[in-house]
Amino acid sequence: VAFAWACSAIPLGIAMGWWKGVNEQIDPIVEILRPVPPLAWIPLSILWFGIGDIQNQFIIFLGIFFPILLNTVTAVRNIE
Repeated sequence: VAFAWACSAIPLGIAMGWWKGVNEQIDPIVEILRPVPPLAWIPLSILWFGIGDIQNQFIIFLGIFFPILLNTVTAVRNIE
């Protein structure tokens, strides 16, 4: 489930790589959230989702969303 949600990074990364305006709007948000390690989100995720599968999926989502997004943006920018 977390991987399915994290696949939303692919179209977002394509848009950020193609259009400068999209990148200028979304990149500051990504750069604020990206350095926070997924384990640091655990206390907030427990408050938001409780202890269970959804909380675990959220932590896994955070762990795989940003690498997919950044690799997609880099790949699109390197296309000739």
